[in-house]
Amino acid sequence: MYDETNDSPDSCELSSVTPQVNPVNPLAGKIPAEMRILGGKMQPVCRLRDLYDVLGGYANFSTRSKEHFDAVKAIDGQDFELTLPRSVNSEAVRGRPASDYFITLRVARKIVMMSKSDLADAVRDYFCDVEDAFLEQRNAAPVHRLPGSFKDALRLLLESEEEKEKANSARLIAEEKSEQAQLLLERKEIEADQLAAQVKTLGPKGEYHDRALVSKSRMVTNIIASDMGLSAIALNIALEGMKIQRKVDGCWILLQPYTSKGYHDIRVSIIPDHKNGGERTSNSLVWTELGRKFILSLEPQIRAFLAARKGPKQ
Repeated sequence: MYDETNDSPDSCELSSVTPQVNPVNPLAGKIPAEMRILGGKMQPVCRLRDLYDVLGGYANFSTRSKEHFDAVKAIDGQDFELTLPRSVNSEAVRGRPASDYFITLRVARKIVMMSKSDLADAVRDYFCDVEDAFLEQRNAAPVHRLPGSFKDALRLLLESEEEKEKANSARLIAEEKSEQAQLLLERKEIEADQLAAQVKTLGPKGEYHDRALVSKSRMVTNIIASDMGLSAIALNIALEGMKIQRKVDGCWILLQPYTSKGYHDIRVSIIPDHKNGGERTSNSLVWTELGRKFILSLEPQIRAFLAARKGPKQ
């Protein structure tokens, strides 16, 4: 190591240090991560319970998590957010299910470094190895100035780690956009085939109300709610409470920014008008396969919302 009071490269005592050229991060592959919007941006996050399992577990999750969040100065909604554990099911929503948190990888690293576990000791060694390797490289190229203190070296290290995370996040986002584009292309191809079939069936004199105005690939909310073990009423309430949809003139509509993502269509039906005679139109929201996938991805948040609200019996 070097003396923080002297930033001269000649003062660095590196002759007795044998740093690793490419230190291996002991956290790599141990904690499952996923892409999620947290703190207003898409980024890799992990679950706090998964992290605690890797560290050996803690007896009182609620108390220990609060202590850790306070210690690392984590901000609710920016560095972590409440969710349900993976094991929760539709029956658990009726009671008082256990809680879990999504946390940023930066907060996860801080919590690990606070721990007294063997893994935490390995992580601390890893950061020391990275710093030693960094100092050795800087010493081999005297044209560059060494950091004036350990704090500066650690700052540069953290900036490097954050750049790696940004690159990984950009790659995951690009893959997700590519998948969405493929789904959209497939949906358009299906719609084109169905439209051609409808034109062939209707002929030049076909009337507007003789056919449905949307393809059969659309599905109503009941179907998606059934896949989640919920009622359509409960699912609609959750989506409204999460600012995804609202009801206008008896018809659910999506809110921004979800209206242009290909999640839905409006089904127009021709029904008898018993009050005034004749016929009238009725509008209803239906979901595309892309919309169904989007709703199913929100299942943990939907269940957490319904549990907190103590809403209608599922």
